[in-house]
Amino acid sequence: MPTITSPTAPVTVNATTYTISGTADAGTLVKVWRDVNNNGVVDSGDTLVASQQLAAGVTSFSFGAVPLTQNAVNRFLVTATDAASNQSAGAFVPAITEDSLAPAAPTVTNPPSPVVVASTSFIITGTAEANALVKVWVDANNKHQVDAGEAVAGSQQLTGGATTYSITGPAGAWRRGHEHHQQLCATATDAAGNQSSAADVPTSRRTPSRQRSPIRSMTRLTSTLRPTRSRGPRCPGST
Repeated sequence: MPTITSPTAPVTVNATTYTISGTADAGTLVKVWRDVNNNGVVDSGDTLVASQQLAAGVTSFSFGAVPLTQNAVNRFLVTATDAASNQSAGAFVPAITEDSLAPAAPTVTNPPSPVVVASTSFIITGTAEANALVKVWVDANNKHQVDAGEAVAGSQQLTGGATTYSITGPAGAWRRGHEHHQQLCATATDAAGNQSSAADVPTSRRTPSRQRSPIRSMTRLTSTLRPTRSRGPRCPGST
């Protein structure tokens, strides 16, 4: 019976084909079957999807374009047939899940509405698809979507079936006396690399810092620039 070396464990991919490789007796005819009824046995209901004749002395095989059923769990068996037409039992190939569907956009539960914060950052929480990679993006053009050149402000990989996230995001700031509102959005990416549409994060802004009084500042500047009285040279004998 052949030995499967790839994949070594169940995988999830976003692709139309996958490479199945392994080893078998030299000179055998290696076949890949779709295990339609998932019973681990090659029977009348299973279909042949690929085959490869190994040369004398060759024991490794690789099928580089095994077709996958889209958005489904694909199960395969691999057999080896010798020169006398004796076919081995089927070697089980770990499940290959094809996933080309993007997950739903995350929900944002905090902040529930635009907020004013005193620090340079604030906490963004919500829910997303289980085990998704949640990213918070700086929505520079405020289009409520991720565009080229926009940066990730924070992220969290959900594990163990978790669906809730908590990510620290940057708050708005005061720049040269002008208030700056921070625009953010959040996405979820599944194990196959499919990224969701963006969920809008309510706008944040910072409370203004205390500014020095212009009158006091001008008074201090005037005091600094006030000229000092200079005295001429003293005459000999003067007091």
